[in-house]
Amino acid sequence: MALVLLGVKAPNAAGSFTMAFRHIDSRRVEWLFAGLGLESATFVVLGLIYRILLRRAGARLGTGAASLLVFASSGLVGLIPVGTVPASGWLLDQFRRRGIDQCAGLWSVVAANFALAVTALGLLLIGCGAVGVGPVPVLVGSGFALVLGAAGFVRGAHRVPAIERWLAGHGHRGLVFRLLHRFSATCAELAGWRAGVISGTAVLGLSAVSWILQWMTLVAVFELVGFTAPLHALLFAFTASQVLGAVLPLPAGVGVVEGGLVGALALTGMPLGHAIVGVIAFRAVSYWLVTGLATLTLVVLSHHSRNLGGVTGEGDAPSAEGRTVKDAPRRAGRDEEAAPALSGTARARAGGSDEVVRGGGTLAPGGRTVPPGGRTVALARTEL
Repeated sequence: MALVLLGVKAPNAAGSFTMAFRHIDSRRVEWLFAGLGLESATFVVLGLIYRILLRRAGARLGTGAASLLVFASSGLVGLIPVGTVPASGWLLDQFRRRGIDQCAGLWSVVAANFALAVTALGLLLIGCGAVGVGPVPVLVGSGFALVLGAAGFVRGAHRVPAIERWLAGHGHRGLVFRLLHRFSATCAELAGWRAGVISGTAVLGLSAVSWILQWMTLVAVFELVGFTAPLHALLFAFTASQVLGAVLPLPAGVGVVEGGLVGALALTGMPLGHAIVGVIAFRAVSYWLVTGLATLTLVVLSHHSRNLGGVTGEGDAPSAEGRTVKDAPRRAGRDEEAAPALSGTARARAGGSDEVVRGGGTLAPGGRTVPPGGRTVALARTEL
């Protein structure tokens, strides 16, 4: 399916490459390699983000493997409308095949996308201030609102059960209550994961670095075609186009990102022809080239995943209660084995201490079973 969509889009990509690279001078070709290197570094940083988040969830995945998976999933983002959804699903399936708990993988995907969204909006406010779009007090107030809103969202996500109980206690059972109840019933375990202050700060910082690397790719491409543009103008144009492209359900914002970049650059005073050529060259590198290579990588990894005979991950992700994936069946097996041995056992509470009675015997302190004859037999302590 991905290869078919890539074939449909190939003619448009060929036209974009021809128009863009007609302006390239061989004396500036080093900027092309710089742009490709910066674009590659972006996926390395994204892989590092997922490694940090998965480690917080108790799973293990190397930065290289995570970067390759994120790069491959970007092929779906660039080919399918609302591609973030199927790309996230593919990522979760790949995590599962590598022995990562599904809830831990889902939490890492949600947390990574949340951090990227918050930092993109923050950089957009900085870009608006750099080019003088909007009053400074409004931009500063928007920045504070963004920080407080993000912190409140994270705090609220961790306290969904408490909020649900508070709404029910005060008679509020409307739409908000029903949404919270549905979330609490289906995704309650997600609220148990926490990035922590240090890891959370690192994830936000790396998310900002990933956007800055893509902005630097735009700078390098404009140098490549010979049209130097002010850095603050390119920052504003890049962040505005990325936010606009994320809002509309198009593959990687195709068409919308280009229009947003050209419009924002024209707004800052760049000649329209220069803006169009630079944007086409940028999208040829950051969209067409990346989407093509990522789609091929996705096909190869998907084919390889079908041949995986079992779990290949390094570790097991614990649940919110700290129980790992492999621990769960082991503990269940022990409980099932212990249950027949203790059939007929009743727990009696006397004098503030628990006493297990089995055929006249009692469970003495230290986990020993004392039969009626007084002979002590070691017994593993098991919760009934």
